[in-house]
Amino acid sequence: ERPSPANMEASMEEKTPLLGGQSSSAFYFLPRVAPTASADVEAEDAAVHEHLSANPQRRQLFSFLRMRRPRPLEPHDEVKLRKVPVKVEPKVFFSNERTFLAWLHMSVTLASISIAIVAFADHKGWSQVYGLLLLPVAIAFSVYSLFIYQRRAAMIRRRDPGPYEDRVGPILLGTILMVAIVLQFAVKVYDMTT
Repeated sequence: ERPSPANMEASMEEKTPLLGGQSSSAFYFLPRVAPTASADVEAEDAAVHEHLSANPQRRQLFSFLRMRRPRPLEPHDEVKLRKVPVKVEPKVFFSNERTFLAWLHMSVTLASISIAIVAFADHKGWSQVYGLLLLPVAIAFSVYSLFIYQRRAAMIRRRDPGPYEDRVGPILLGTILMVAIVLQFAVKVYDMTT
């Protein structure tokens, strides 16, 4: 027995992600109102296309905003939990460890440079300050790597759907490293002028 078009449409709506087509969320939404007619959707798409073709620079500059911004939850949307379990493969744990070791490698490199500068610097003046400026940065890298490793490992064990990326930490650590290098340069210039 073939399913009716109304049943097929309802089952397709059930598989629509909550926050857009690109999200792998654990939630789905079901509209409580009747779906819009395809003619309405086509008319709206034509209006959007006409507006964007009239303003091609607007489409190029701000098109990324539509892709990344999730659709807000509307009052007529009903949240439904996904019943499919998240499968965790063993390679995911190893990938987390590889990322942890890469961050630790950077931390050890910065600490080695810092200790080498302190060891070979003159014991008078500002020479040892160069190395001492890098040591807190190396410690920050190792603390961050341990924190992120433990957080991601716990998320993997709980089978959380994500997100696993951290957008703030690497930017913050890169900024701290850049500030330390600029401070080293400023101390060197000050040492040369005095």
